[in-house]
Amino acid sequence: QQKQPSLFSLYTVMPTSRPQRALARAFSSVALGEAAVQIEWSVQYVFYTPALLRLGVSPELAGLAWLLSPLLMLAVSPCLGERSDRCAHRWGRRRPFLAITTACIAISLLAIPLADGVGGALGDVAGRRHAAIAVLVAANVLLDLGNCLHEQLLRAMATDLCPLRHQARMHSLIGASVGLGNALGNAASSADYSGLVAGLPSESFVFLAAWLVFCVASAGMFCLADERPLTQRSAVGDRE
Repeated sequence: QQKQPSLFSLYTVMPTSRPQRALARAFSSVALGEAAVQIEWSVQYVFYTPALLRLGVSPELAGLAWLLSPLLMLAVSPCLGERSDRCAHRWGRRRPFLAITTACIAISLLAIPLADGVGGALGDVAGRRHAAIAVLVAANVLLDLGNCLHEQLLRAMATDLCPLRHQARMHSLIGASVGLGNALGNAASSADYSGLVAGLPSESFVFLAAWLVFCVASAGMFCLADERPLTQRSAVGDRE
């Protein structure tokens, strides 16, 4: 029986066969995507509630604001999953929808630190920050919804790209990527960057850095993922 390459060997030894190269690309694409989404998700969790409190939202309402995206997920997630499973786009089943969630996340990461300024431009005054609160809540809902859907699509793509006998290793790598992304995101959020760029608050700098890391890692994920259109794929039951 042919010995299967270990997860460690896929990254320490240059893959020589086409299946090994395809497996290494699949592992790398999912690892990049998972780590990137966890980094900016950690940044969101650190800064969102304090930002609401600074705008005058009560702690009770700030907690309720987190309920909006899970409620939307109840309706959006099943519909997206069904459409993704049946997608016959030339990019594959998952990448077209990953492109949508990537755009939602990227827009939200830029909108959250700009919410205060947008509110001021819309007529907010001291003590009445309704426009800024609305922008912040809407951006966070879009970000949280995009994060949840993005992660679900990544894990579905991992199952599509990885043969059954390697899926235990794939999910081990996903777990490691989640832990690494959370650690990096929380570590980055704990530092003070106020004096690093003149006129740029520390919180805005963290969001911009998370946006840049997410965009670069997502580009790598899209390039590495070797999805094929549904019409050219073998049935799931026929895969090894």
